[in-house]
Amino acid sequence: MERTINFLKYKNIIFSLSWLLVVFFIVLTIVTGGFNWGIDFVGGYKIVASFQDTGVNEGTIRTLLRDFDPSVQRVGDASRNEYIITTKLEVSDKKPVAATQNVCLGKNDMLKKTLFEKYPQITFVSVENAGRPELYRLKIRFSSSSVNEALLKDQLKDYDVKISRSGSTAANEFIILADFARMNQDEVQGVECGVEHLKLTLSSRHSGVKIQSEETVGPAIGEYLRKSAWKLTLLAIILMSVYLAFRFEIKYSVGAMCSLVHDIAMSIAFCGIMGIEFDITILAALLTLYGYSVNDTIVVFDRIREINQLKSKITFTEIINKGITQTLVRTILTGVATLYTLSVIYFVGGETLRDFALVMIFGILVGTFSSIFIAPPALLWWEKWRSK
Repeated sequence: MERTINFLKYKNIIFSLSWLLVVFFIVLTIVTGGFNWGIDFVGGYKIVASFQDTGVNEGTIRTLLRDFDPSVQRVGDASRNEYIITTKLEVSDKKPVAATQNVCLGKNDMLKKTLFEKYPQITFVSVENAGRPELYRLKIRFSSSSVNEALLKDQLKDYDVKISRSGSTAANEFIILADFARMNQDEVQGVECGVEHLKLTLSSRHSGVKIQSEETVGPAIGEYLRKSAWKLTLLAIILMSVYLAFRFEIKYSVGAMCSLVHDIAMSIAFCGIMGIEFDITILAALLTLYGYSVNDTIVVFDRIREINQLKSKITFTEIINKGITQTLVRTILTGVATLYTLSVIYFVGGETLRDFALVMIFGILVGTFSSIFIAPPALLWWEKWRSK
């Protein structure tokens, strides 16, 4: 005789504890400062940079730009040594503030920026203070042999500088003595924040850095995308509810939607308490979980409906337990196979895909749980309420 597991024996306790956990996650997210919105939803900068230095990797770039809290991802072939670097805008006192605001360019940095714009493949041998706060001595090596004192003097005419060659002509090194105290504030932009400092930081450490492209997502666009994401998620839930109501019966639609809302709410709150950056990739993970959760629940409900159509003398509670038991192996095997793939992505896919994989792993576990302990009790309670 086939054994049937009584999954609904503790349905009230399990159902209540699960929803209390959802509420706890949401409250904890709010208490700890809310969601960690990504560049797609709050605005920010995105740079595509290529490096001649073959020793550069994602880790070294993140360490170099740690003040900017960047996200770094290699793109294309390894031989191209090309990376996407993003840093976001944060909201402070209802005004957008660059994440790089605490590391702005001063006049000294602006001079270096000017040189990098004209000579991308220069190397700063040394930069040091020359006796007083606004007097700097810069020793620079140029790859271009056409550079000379007169040319540099002309290109740096907006600065009060003295230029001399250092060493032999073959070394192609120059000493620039810059006196910022005598400069009029209006002659040179003294402070510039944001993406310019990020580019300068890269160039000052690695020679031959080439900025392939740069984009800025404004705070207004980020706000629009954030609102659109919530609307999209809500619309998807409503449309799926309508489909299930027509495809099966209202009671099955109610159970599936209860499970779906539980899974999505739990996964979103999980992102909040873990501090996972909520961007388009995470939204894609949530919508993927949306489909997985509904599919997993429908498989269970379809078996319950088939058993119910046999018109046997067992109660509806027993029918539900029997349906869950008969699909249990399939549910577990599907979950394990999916988790295996996601685990590979998590451990091998790199930093950019790690958060995506983590949210998916958590969502698959929650989705498997809800298809057994959330959706069936909701179906049972709806059926009892309709039978009164």
